[in-house]
Amino acid sequence: MFSLFKLKWFALIFMTLDHIAVFFPTIPVASELRVLGRLAFPLFAFFISEGYFHTKDKRKYLLRLLLFAMVIEMFVIVTQLATFRMNIFFTLAAGLIAITLSRAKGYALLLAPYLFFISYLDLEYGFYGVILILSFSLSKNIGYRALSALVVPTIFIFTQGMASIQYFSVFALLYVIYYDGSLGKKMKYFFYFYYPAHLALLYGLSILRERFL
Repeated sequence: MFSLFKLKWFALIFMTLDHIAVFFPTIPVASELRVLGRLAFPLFAFFISEGYFHTKDKRKYLLRLLLFAMVIEMFVIVTQLATFRMNIFFTLAAGLIAITLSRAKGYALLLAPYLFFISYLDLEYGFYGVILILSFSLSKNIGYRALSALVVPTIFIFTQGMASIQYFSVFALLYVIYYDGSLGKKMKYFFYFYYPAHLALLYGLSILRERFL
């Protein structure tokens, strides 16, 4: 069984492997790393739903996501990494807003127009990402939530033409199923700072590789 802390480490590992392949696409195992990387986002989507249920100050939670989104976006602009336009933190923030609208009294009617608006934004993982985050919040039953990791990508692959490699994300449900409901150790800000830090490191290493190898 896994605590939320342990699941976050799995997500970081899968994400890092994916980004290694992004920055170093010519390495022999790049395709395999991209496949493993598909497991990262469903776990992050799950963390947002858990954050909604466990965070006392949801407004601060949202502002924290948006702050890191803007910091990362500045890094993207400086380095001209177009592949990370409207980065993942914007997607996570958009998903958190969707959960809030769906569960807050008097705001549920705003959910549909909000999702319609979101569908036109150029978010990383796009509309699929927001819907996956929202689906994880519809029930606290772990079986249902694991099922979301299977059903949502299946629908988007066959109806929206999403890349078939994303279907490997369904294996993330194996980790969700074994979530024991505990938070585990608290290293909240480490996980936030890791994202821009590892991007900067990989970007720097890729520049060195181009110049000296």
